[in-house]
Amino acid sequence: MPATKHTAVKPIAKPAMSHTASAEADLALLTATPAAVPAASSTGTGVVSKQVFLRKFVENALRQVKEGSIDEYRKLVQVFAFSRHASPNAAAAEAKYAESVVPWISALSENVSVLDITYRELVQTVLGSDWVVVADDRLVHRYTTLVLQIISAHPEWVPQAMHAMARWFSFGARGRDAAEAGRVHGRVHVLVQEIYR
Repeated sequence: MPATKHTAVKPIAKPAMSHTASAEADLALLTATPAAVPAASSTGTGVVSKQVFLRKFVENALRQVKEGSIDEYRKLVQVFAFSRHASPNAAAAEAKYAESVVPWISALSENVSVLDITYRELVQTVLGSDWVVVADDRLVHRYTTLVLQIISAHPEWVPQAMHAMARWFSFGARGRDAAEAGRVHGRVHVLVQEIYR
């Protein structure tokens, strides 16, 4: 009886989603509707907590800058960008910013050691954001800690930090926002005192 010839059947490979496409989808989910973000993000290797995902995203974005790719880095910069005048409803904009940026502060805090001049745009955005006027004390405390961590790791950022803080000393000087001026000035004083301690 002639031997039967067996042909090896190759498994059908699933089309792989690129790392960038997957990261973009997850980033859109995490930043577009902060209140609806699930506690965990599903990946090919299992379930990863949101905080782990954010930390990995930050690490990858910073590493890719060194490799010449800035797409994810630009997204990271935009996460920290906030102007109180960008929305007609300042209170709602502040609340949304506070809710969305707090997890990113923790993720970036774990990478402050690499934030040298290469990442000028990111550091200047962090320092120049209008975070100091946000009503959420939790955000202000964490943001203050982040700024101090960056300066402690890289003292060369002190002049930029002081310049960013100095503009708030005139906050409320023309009568507008006078009710908030004391709170804002107090926050700025705390940060400046910590910088020069």
